Amino acid sequence: MPNVTIQASSIGTYPVACNWIGGSPILVGVTLGSTTMTTDFIIQYTLNDLQLSSNPTWFGVSSVSYPLNISTLPSTTVTAFHFSSAFADTPIVLNFEAPVGAVRLNSTAISSSFLRFQVLQGESW
Repeated sequence: MPNVTIQASSIGTYPVACNWIGGSPILVGVTLGSTTMTTDFIIQYTLNDLQLSSNPTWFGVSSVSYPLNISTLPSTTVTAFHFSSAFADTPIVLNFEAPVGAVRLNSTAISSSFLRFQVLQGESW
């Protein structure tokens, strides 16, 4: 069960493998290191096990895959929500209630600070 915190200070992908067999919910959070930084990123998930798949299929969190309750997001269906510096005052928190193989932060822009990417998955009972 992951309890992982990654501090991303450069662009790239930051995957975290999850325990999909256990079936526990997964909580994902992203906070910005500074309210004056510039950033653009998406949060993705895969149904593949990262240890068993050499080429997992990644899906972007969108209004179709995850109904987010953030009033400033566009109301239309998009491929993946691009989170940006506009959300600096509000941490991004997602709850995956069904098991997934992994989640990842995919950043295309980070300047003047860092992104804190946190993944927490509990034990199954």
